[in-house]
Amino acid sequence: MHSIAVDRLGNVWFGAAGPLDDPGLPSSLGFVSKDFTQIVLLPPLSLFPFVSHGSECLAAGEFVSFSAAGVAYDRRSKAILVADYCRKRVVRVRPAGGV
Repeated sequence: MHSIAVDRLGNVWFGAAGPLDDPGLPSSLGFVSKDFTQIVLLPPLSLFPFVSHGSECLAAGEFVSFSAAGVAYDRRSKAILVADYCRKRVVRVRPAGGV
């Protein structure tokens, strides 16, 4: 588990990451409902393949799993932003209906 952020509805979002070289583990993003009755884990973001060029935490040619390193809520776009550390990018998730 890494980082949390609260959206405008009160849901608590979190990043979950497993080993960097295992695409089968549930490295993803999820949230706990504002009343703490549900935990939702999105499909593993590692389903979107990414192969290292040699500068992304693993050797060139190695599969790099999603690695949540920070979660934030953007009020303006009503989106969750997640730093994907080893893939060196920011992921924006905008759930249907906004959060």
